Amino acid sequence: MVQGLDKTFDALIFIGYHSAGGTDTNPLAHTMSTNIDSITLNGEYVSEFLLHSYIAGQLNVPVVFVSGDSGLCDEVKKINRNITTVPVKKGIGDATINIHPQLALELIKSGVNKSLKEDLNICNIELPQQFELDVRYKDHTTAIRRSVYTNTEQIAPKIVRFKTNDYIEVLRAIEFLL
Repeated sequence: MVQGLDKTFDALIFIGYHSAGGTDTNPLAHTMSTNIDSITLNGEYVSEFLLHSYIAGQLNVPVVFVSGDSGLCDEVKKINRNITTVPVKKGIGDATINIHPQLALELIKSGVNKSLKEDLNICNIELPQQFELDVRYKDHTTAIRRSVYTNTEQIAPKIVRFKTNDYIEVLRAIEFLL
């Protein structure tokens, strides 16, 4: 989703993102695949926002704006309170409560404009020094098959764990593990 991102970008904006797999704040909550139950990174559910924000952090590109469901916007504020967020829906069970589409457009436009006028550097994302990635599959047979990846071990019937100090290796592992 950010494959074209490089160090020449001034800022990164996410619109239409959703909560992480394993959470209950959006009926469409998932991380990269609906064929797995959840992914955690260093013990926390990891969203597609976080996976891609860490790429931006590695490239020193600030993440200045995020729009999506309220659960994701809450997650963003825990990572960096300076990132402007606009929640446009709230998930409840199998449903969402949404704001009017025109209001969403107005709030997003206003939020993006505001975020780009501030000091972009306050929105940089800091990466952890070490990474412990756990993938929880919907069935145990997939966990067994995926556990053969380098630096990966099966830690429970449906969970494999991958450890590294290099975020690029996390991304490489995700390509294999999912």
